[in-house]
Amino acid sequence: VKPFEKAPVMSIFCRMSGRKLISLSIAAISLLLPLYPFDAGAKVTYWGRVKKIIVIDPGHGGHDTGVRSSGGAPEKTIALSLARLVASELKGKYSVVLTRTDDYGLDVPGRADAANHAKADVFISIHTGGSFLREAGGMAIYYYKETSASHLPPEDDRAKKAALDEDQTPWDRLQQEHIGASRLLAQSLKKRIGKQITFMDCKIAAAPILLLRGADMPAVLFETGHLTNPDDEKHLGNEQDLRKIARAVAAGIEDFIDRDRR
Repeated sequence: VKPFEKAPVMSIFCRMSGRKLISLSIAAISLLLPLYPFDAGAKVTYWGRVKKIIVIDPGHGGHDTGVRSSGGAPEKTIALSLARLVASELKGKYSVVLTRTDDYGLDVPGRADAANHAKADVFISIHTGGSFLREAGGMAIYYYKETSASHLPPEDDRAKKAALDEDQTPWDRLQQEHIGASRLLAQSLKKRIGKQITFMDCKIAAAPILLLRGADMPAVLFETGHLTNPDDEKHLGNEQDLRKIARAVAAGIEDFIDRDRR
């Protein structure tokens, strides 16, 4: 690219009257402004469109290692590796936030709170499965299902929640409004995984998962295979296979967001 020739441009501006110069400046700004991103609070925009915020939660961390494989690989490490890969696939087009970026722990409410604070449009918590049965394996995507009356919190907790403002939704009911959208998110992820991943099956299930209960946006928990299954362990320890999973997850998120925009 050749440098701008400043002298001819300056001579043109010098020959213009003040009124014409102001009119030209306003016209130039109005033409150029839509081409540049600007800050809109928590939301970032590009080319006139608001970027969606994706919060990815690598499960466990710190002293909480999660499941361990027969070879000693901890769930917390696999979860963080996959979360970073998914974030890498999504960056640029979306604003991506990780609830943890290193080996430290977070409590369960803190993970959902991080997503709520970021005003996330999508929340995905990444884990691996584990079982005493070595043959148990495959991926699973869970969305929230409300517990039965027999599993309500203790009386003193319920009393505290009843004391909240009537206009304020209790923390443990925030996900209720998003269950339908969370199911659609799970379906979008499963569809992409089914198309792009050949080495593991994937199922969808609804469950009363505490981690999802306080998330105020479409949210799912993704188990990316069973570390206790020898075949799954092999794939989860292979960076190329993890990248394939990350691409499928990122594509599923994009499908869900595009569907939501239509």
